[in-house]
Parts: sequence; structure tokens; C-alpha cells
Amino acid sequence: GTPVYYIVNKVGTYGIASAQFWWGRVAALINRLLIASGLACWSFIYVDDLLILLNLGSNEEEWSKAAAILLFLETLGFPVAWKKLRVGADQEWTGHLVQLHELRMSPTVAKATKGLAFLSHVQPGINIQLKLLQQGVGLLRFIADTAPEITPYLQPLHQWIAGLSNS
Repeated sequence: GTPVYYIVNKVGTYGIASAQFWWGRVAALINRLLIASGLACWSFIYVDDLLILLNLGSNEEEWSKAAAILLFLETLGFPVAWKKLRVGADQEWTGHLVQLHELRMSPTVAKATKGLAFLSHVQPGINIQLKLLQQGVGLLRFIADTAPEITPYLQPLHQWIAGLSNS
């Protein structure tokens, strides 16, 4: 008979609209497998950045779990960026500082500094481009994810953007 050929795409493509749709499902599956298998207590994925929370301490069994997680991810072909791999109680992750001993998550110093620099430009009598205003408010919205006490103060900035966008 006639031979049958199959084409298999083994490389994820971010340039097409459906890439996020499929990557989101693959990442969610990996997340669920890590937790269901008992390898991870908590696991978070933001786009392609994975954060796995383990109680390592000096417990050899927990360190074995950490090694098993890496083996598991490599076996599934999950893209592990070794240069970004970190182990410790305080870690930067997607612009946030995760502090496990304090059970706290806050913006990194770099993000907070950038937010303060933006706010120093938003003053009466100082012109600011709409695009820079939108970017700055977006950054402050990001910071507000882990510092919700600033959220009410963002309303005038959002209103300002809406007014400029409609004019």
C-alpha cells in the first residue's frame, strides 16, 4: 500500500494567535500533575515562568522531591531555563519578591523604584505623553497586585487616561 506520513511539530510557536491557547493548557496540565503526584505543595505558572513551593529545609526527602520535579519536567520536555533556576526562601519571580518565611509577596525593589520614578513625573504643570502615562499606570497596576493598598489612588490616573483617550 501507500505509505502514510505524519508531520509532527515539536517546537512551540509563539508567533501565531493559538500559541497561548495551547501553551496555557499544557502549562496547566503540568501544574496539575506536579500537585496531584505529590511532588509539589504549591505550583504557579505565569506565561512560561514556573514557581514551585517546597518545604526543603535540611530534609533529604524534600530535596529528593526537588530533584524528582526537575527530572519530571525534563522528561516531559518542559523548557527548563537552567540559568533562571533558583532555590531559596526568598526569590524574585515575575517582578515580585516571594518571601516564604514571612508568607509575603511584594514588588521587587526594581519595580517599586521604577513606579516611584514614574510618579515623580506625574505632577501639575509637567507634560507627559499619553503612551508613557498608560505604561506607568500599567506598572502601578502590576505593583498593586501585591500592594493592594495603593489601588484606590490609581483611580484618578485611570480617569485621566480615559479623558485623554476620548479627546
